[in-house]
Amino acid sequence: MTIDALDNLLDGVNSTERVNEWEPFHLLRNPFPSRAQPVWDVFYNQEDARRAFNEDLRDFLLPRPDAHGGHNQTLLLAGGNRVGKTHFMQHHRRVLERVLPPRQVLLPMAIVSTEGADTQRFVEQAIAQWIDSVARQSGGSLFDASLVTAVDASDLPSGDVRRIAQAIQQAPAAQQPEIAELARRWATGERLRVGDRRKLDVHSNVEDASTALDALAGLVRLQVLADGVGKVRRPGLLLFLDEFEVVFTARRDRRDLFFVVLRELIDACGEGGLFLCVGMTTGQVEVRRLEIEYPALYARLKGSRELPQLSQVKDTLDARGYVHAFIEHGQRAFVATRSGRKLKTPAALLGDDEIRDVFESIGQGRPIAQGDFFDGVRRAADDKVARPTKP
Repeated sequence: MTIDALDNLLDGVNSTERVNEWEPFHLLRNPFPSRAQPVWDVFYNQEDARRAFNEDLRDFLLPRPDAHGGHNQTLLLAGGNRVGKTHFMQHHRRVLERVLPPRQVLLPMAIVSTEGADTQRFVEQAIAQWIDSVARQSGGSLFDASLVTAVDASDLPSGDVRRIAQAIQQAPAAQQPEIAELARRWATGERLRVGDRRKLDVHSNVEDASTALDALAGLVRLQVLADGVGKVRRPGLLLFLDEFEVVFTARRDRRDLFFVVLRELIDACGEGGLFLCVGMTTGQVEVRRLEIEYPALYARLKGSRELPQLSQVKDTLDARGYVHAFIEHGQRAFVATRSGRKLKTPAALLGDDEIRDVFESIGQGRPIAQGDFFDGVRRAADDKVARPTKP
């Protein structure tokens, strides 16, 4: 390629005047989610699952008469493949992290996949996301010295987290931030040198399932004990477990260990502070296998209610509701970037007949998975935009 040819190719790269082919529809981009570009902000339908989650969340957030507060909550959600379990979890995490802090409620959240049945990785991911969630919601730290010094360390379960809390409390004020930072690094599985571990008064790094479980359970308890410090509610941890059915693809010994650790985590948080929301595919044998082969864990996850089901896109009316919800969200985002400017009436992206055609081409009139439906309407939207629109 010659210099002139390269120069011509790069013309307009830094131009602020970009052509937006979605503009006639008052959109910035294709409004429908894909696997590579999910749209977590919009949530439509799924009333049964939403109601069950909201009721459990309300119960979990209610203050308890006991000063050391708290109770556990478990919710096992079921649904077919690509029906929207991940979408449900990601959406609610985003919404709750936005609406709870103004209400003086700090509820750290983590969404962890159970793929591989790797117990240590599962716990380390949960703690790392927990720390990030605290920072997003409050700008603070999980081991903030003002919180740790406000609790009675003797109320923590015996183990590393109690010793770390005592190390922070006993250190001079000037050294507490350093120790708190070491504690954060230790909790996320970083390998600390002997001298740094000595400052924390811990003997080992978080390097196996047992130490990881003890760390997570101790941190949940620390959160509950700090409830009310600075007039902020700290009910515990909301932990979403996604793709729970894939645990059954792991070797039997790894699967057994994972389920044992999960059951022990629930029991270790017996004084409260853990809201465990588990998403699992139905229509296969895994739910039944969980009930038969691991009845103690199944009973803890399911509780006394029937399994809330995430539903498919049932019919063309349902399909239109999904399409309109996502288009309206995309158009609101577009209008927000054009504040103060008079806009023409947007062109219709997908009409009712086009939505019906997508639904029927995928399911022949039968209910279809949400993910499969979005694949279809996303392609239909791309095709519509590629055709010239009438002024």
